[in-house]
Amino acid sequence: MTRVALCGVEDPSHEVQELYHAVRQVSDSVSRDADRQLRKVDNKLPQMWRALAHSPPIGHWIVRDSKAFFTETSWTTDNPRLRQIVVLTLAKRLNSEVVFRWHAELAESLGVPQEKIAILLDSVERAKTSSAFEQAERLLISFADEIVTTWQVRDEIFRDVLQRYGTKSAIEISAFLAFYVSVISLCNVLGVEED
Repeated sequence: MTRVALCGVEDPSHEVQELYHAVRQVSDSVSRDADRQLRKVDNKLPQMWRALAHSPPIGHWIVRDSKAFFTETSWTTDNPRLRQIVVLTLAKRLNSEVVFRWHAELAESLGVPQEKIAILLDSVERAKTSSAFEQAERLLISFADEIVTTWQVRDEIFRDVLQRYGTKSAIEISAFLAFYVSVISLCNVLGVEED
């Protein structure tokens, strides 16, 4: 159960309507799949956005960073399936069923096979060694997993990420993971659910 009252989609506050408009705009710029996900329940916004409407500046912060990651940083825009695999890893480790479900649907629409999604849902440890995943995927699953389980990343894993993706992408991947840790944690704290 959501821990805060949800603002209505028709909330008359100008600040709230600006936030909702920004959410819809970034959704339109990200992809049709994300847009479909955003509006799938009777044209309502997901609970996360209706909870964050109590503090529009926080909502706008997430919108701005989402837009940057989904449209302005090369690693996240060029690797949508890998991006979703790391979000699923974080959601599983941070015990966020709702974020896992949202991103599993998006991952599948982007071509991530159901088998991989099911393995991640079952066990991140299993995913890190499963032959169902390519080496690059296992590396990023391990990278994401270490961030949320130890709050550090071993030198050898970071070195492997640097060698495979280069410095710019390693920084983008690290920032993307840190951003999603905060978003997922916020969803958990607020008790956000699906409608």
